[in-house]
Amino acid sequence: MLNNPKLYPVTIGLAQWQSQAGGLGGAHALFSIVITESLISVLPLVAAFLLLQRYWQGGFATGAVKD
Repeated sequence: MLNNPKLYPVTIGLAQWQSQAGGLGGAHALFSIVITESLISVLPLVAAFLLLQRYWQGGFATGAVKD
């Protein structure tokens, strides 16, 4: 659906890099870059989970109270 490669999400770029690393024989450096970028792309999700965890737990506890 996106025509411009600059608008692709990070995960699409990682998949393309991984396919390039798999096709090359000695692409150890490219593979380590893919692993590093994967970690960086997951960090905002982990941070959001940790920061919003108390609100999710509070919502579950509120819904469990029976009147």
